[in-house]
Amino acid sequence: MTFRGGTRYQSYYFDSDFLANPDGQPRYGTWTMVVTRPIEYQAAPADPAQIYEYYCYDVSTESSLRMRLTLDHSGYYAGDPVGVSARLTAAGLPVTGASVVLSTTSPAQSLANWLAGLTVPADAMAQAAQQLQGQDATPILIKVLAAQIAGLRFDPSTQPGSLVMTDSRGIGTYQATYTDTAVPSSARSTSPRSGKPPTAPASAGKESSACSCRCGPTRSLPSSRCSSGPEEP
Repeated sequence: MTFRGGTRYQSYYFDSDFLANPDGQPRYGTWTMVVTRPIEYQAAPADPAQIYEYYCYDVSTESSLRMRLTLDHSGYYAGDPVGVSARLTAAGLPVTGASVVLSTTSPAQSLANWLAGLTVPADAMAQAAQQLQGQDATPILIKVLAAQIAGLRFDPSTQPGSLVMTDSRGIGTYQATYTDTAVPSSARSTSPRSGKPPTAPASAGKESSACSCRCGPTRSLPSSRCSSGPEEP
């Protein structure tokens, strides 16, 4: 156990080994917090009703809520639906009846599509071609440089969204299908987030996971990646 304190606060920190107390009686169960006021010496007795002090306390515990995120395929392409599953457990047991929402971030437009439909001034194209003369430069690279010379900038803005994930089988696995994948991009992410369900322990807290997937314009650019971790309870 670790103690930290000052004139206006006191904190105790302990881990699971302290609660288990392998060499003695386990410390699990109900704890009682006792707050005492230092004795003050006064010239005359004070009215007990006038002797008071406000205080507050917080109890922070490690969350037992865990979420494991999976996708239905290892690669995705523009237009493919993305199936997302979130396995939610508390202390290793499945959690049902939770509120799980899939937050999404997708590109507003594709860089390749924007560049294909872009009209670049002829003088900028000529200047770009001259700068890249003698180099291994493709027409696309020349147009990219010409757009920069002309002051034309791609807007990398994104569109947020959300989907409610459902546990249709009642086994603690929540699912949703994300279909807004028409724009090719390597910057697409999904983040399921669960609220504290009624059946979860008091120390469950909240849990979030993150996944990013690349929806390529052709069948040669599959990519997806997932990770998860508990939030602060």
